[in-house]
Amino acid sequence: MPYGLSKLVNGINAAPQILTSSVRDEQKTKNPSNFISGLGYGTYAIAKGVFDGVTGIVTEPVKGARNEGFKGAAKGLASGLIGIVAKPVAGTVGFV
Repeated sequence: MPYGLSKLVNGINAAPQILTSSVRDEQKTKNPSNFISGLGYGTYAIAKGVFDGVTGIVTEPVKGARNEGFKGAAKGLASGLIGIVAKPVAGTVGFV
């Protein structure tokens, strides 16, 4: 992948982490050795993005409530709602 395109994809892939202030415990993506492994990595990226987005609606408000009470829960809900869109999009971009 050309250098400029790689930077663009990595930037879009990091957007949910920046927008939702959530910490991702993922490692850097590996370079696939062939088409099949690339397809597998991409499918995993999409599935993980959708899963993180959907579960974030519940987990982010709970984390926020633990740390800051009601105000934190409200922030967590906003973060979860942003994440439900941003994380699957980033996963789709990760497929590329």
